[in-house]
Amino acid sequence: MQGTALDKLYTFGLFFMIFAWTHGVAVAETRLLEVPDFSEFPAPEVRELSHSVSIRLLHADDYGMGIDHAGCAERIDILLDVYVERWPQFAQWADDPDWRNYWADYFGKTVYRGEIGCHFVNPIVAFLRRDGTYRTDVEPADRIPRWCGRWRDGQPTIEEDHTVAALIELAFEDAIPAAASELYVMSQSHFRSYGHLVAMNPDVLLLLMERSKVMADRRNFIFAFKLNEEDSRYGMLHMVPDARRAAVEEAAWNGDWRSILETTGPCRPRDVVMREAGLPQRRY
Repeated sequence: MQGTALDKLYTFGLFFMIFAWTHGVAVAETRLLEVPDFSEFPAPEVRELSHSVSIRLLHADDYGMGIDHAGCAERIDILLDVYVERWPQFAQWADDPDWRNYWADYFGKTVYRGEIGCHFVNPIVAFLRRDGTYRTDVEPADRIPRWCGRWRDGQPTIEEDHTVAALIELAFEDAIPAAASELYVMSQSHFRSYGHLVAMNPDVLLLLMERSKVMADRRNFIFAFKLNEEDSRYGMLHMVPDARRAAVEEAAWNGDWRSILETTGPCRPRDVVMREAGLPQRRY
């Protein structure tokens, strides 16, 4: 990717921030060593929250999958206030930005996946949308797709690939609904702004959908993805052989999603996959 030194510095800084958020790096770790262990002080489950708190969450700005971090921050504020009220021994750190991030990193991947998963996902999506049209216009077709269930070149190589890799981890491993939803949206062949970064193989698309069903049953996902017959991805699912489908369903249930990604086929041009499935060609 070409650009000025300032652009490259911005990209590096943003990527480092994303890496820190998605890998749970403890900010100012030495200063927070005296903070009680969160594992000894659990956060209340969503179903335990009062009606008034639930209403505040529903009306928080940007509730859902948007990329405006202000709305996400508001939900964090609401849930953190509830936490400190339950465990007042944390009150002395309640206004410390490092501690607040530490709290969000811990509970955002466990109790509050659906409520503050945006803490991890929003920066990734904002970065991928930042100059998607530019990349689509100038990059060669053989770099599309970047990820189909495995990387075309074996490993993620540039900033966009690494951010997609972080999204994959958040969706499959940490079961964050916003991550799975964004990955799902990015699989749409007609989504111009950044959809070209992901073109899932049929068995990987099936894995995402089956995993969402499992996590919905376990109350980790807000909803399970469903396709109707008009959706082009619906036809792709019929390309998965019965034996492979059984393996995907077992992996989704057991959480062994890596076994499917490690054995999926090589990346092929999206148009070839859709043509073999008898589906309309993508339009940009």
